[in-house]
Amino acid sequence: MTDELFVIAAPFKRRGKSVLTRAEFLFALSLDLKWYCKEDAESILRCAVEKDVMIYEGDKVKAKFDLNAVSLPQNFKPPDVSSLFKTKQVDVFERIIDRIASGKNMEREEVIPLINKKHEMADRMIEMDVAALLAARGLGIDVRDLTDEVWKKLFG
Repeated sequence: MTDELFVIAAPFKRRGKSVLTRAEFLFALSLDLKWYCKEDAESILRCAVEKDVMIYEGDKVKAKFDLNAVSLPQNFKPPDVSSLFKTKQVDVFERIIDRIASGKNMEREEVIPLINKKHEMADRMIEMDVAALLAARGLGIDVRDLTDEVWKKLFG
């Protein structure tokens, strides 16, 4: 388990809920657990949504992983917010692979052959990023938010 998952799971586990309002989530991280200031808690929420670890459902937030599978270590000390959700930009191709893997409960190593197959079916006349988008869409994974990024990567 990663520190990110521990930090995200803690507010849900503390409240005994699988869905929290945005305010409840921020309150838990900042005032209840006293782990982060409000601005840092907001940054954590934003990054978790951007990294597809959490989603908004209206005005509520929900983890996109099994909260029951996460058990917080007894003396867990949350890391500094700057070390959570490393700001290093992950290539869009890698994010598409991760999105497929998490959406279909597959290992990354299982996803890559699917993308390669799409690439081969197009006689290698499309970029791998495009093949990854096509594979994701073919599996019913929503990657619309990544298409503009692929476009910019390919055409500037």
